[in-house]
Amino acid sequence: MADNTNNDVTFLSYNPTGFGEEKVSWVNDLVTTTNCSFVNLQETFLTQHSSGRKTTGSATKVFGECFVDYKHFVVPAVRQPGQTRGRASGGLAQLSTRSLDIQYDRVECSNHRFQAQIIQFTNFKLLWGNACLLYTSDAA
Repeated sequence: MADNTNNDVTFLSYNPTGFGEEKVSWVNDLVTTTNCSFVNLQETFLTQHSSGRKTTGSATKVFGECFVDYKHFVVPAVRQPGQTRGRASGGLAQLSTRSLDIQYDRVECSNHRFQAQIIQFTNFKLLWGNACLLYTSDAA
C-alpha cells in the first residue's frame, strides 16, 4: 500500500436523475474536472439488465466502459417480483480513482439500498457508505 499522507482526496455524492448517454458524459466530465477521488452515485436506472431505455447492457458494464479511470462497485436497482411498471428501487455505484494505491474491502450487505467499503489509508481506515433513501412525492 502506498504512502498517501501527501495526497489530497475528494469525495462526491450525486444523484444524476437519469443515466442516459448525456448524463453519463456529464457525470464523467464532473468527476474529471473536479479531480474527484471517490464518487457515490444513486440512480434507479442502474438496473442489472436494462430495458435499453436508458443504458445498454448491465450497469457494471456501463461503468467499466464509461468511467475507465475509476474502479467501480455497483449495486444494481431491483424490481420486486411481478413488478412490470414503474422504477426499480435502489441503484448505487461507488467509483474510486485508479491513481490511488489503496486497499478496499467491501462490506457485505443484503439490502440493495445500501453499499459500503472500508478504505485502508496508510494511517487509518475509513468506512465509505452510499445509500439510496426512499422518496415518494407524498413525502415532499
